Amino acid sequence: WNAHTLNIVNAESNNEGYFGKDEPERVVGVVKRNNTKEWDMKVRWKKDPKTGKRPKDSIHSNMLLKKICPHLLLEFYESHVVSEM
Repeated sequence: WNAHTLNIVNAESNNEGYFGKDEPERVVGVVKRNNTKEWDMKVRWKKDPKTGKRPKDSIHSNMLLKKICPHLLLEFYESHVVSEM
């Protein structure tokens, strides 16, 4: 094991990503459906340019994502509608 190998293995941070600090990369999927209008969705975060580590995926409601990053929610919906046809 050398330092370079360890860095690849530990490429994910121990902390969950959050809005205001980290930049979301994409919506990964639906974790839980709460009701007909609200779902909990998993968000993947971009790597931190300073540390090179990616924050852990975190879960947010589609209502919050719609306010904060509607383009990522739209990309998720579009990719899933096309793939399921």
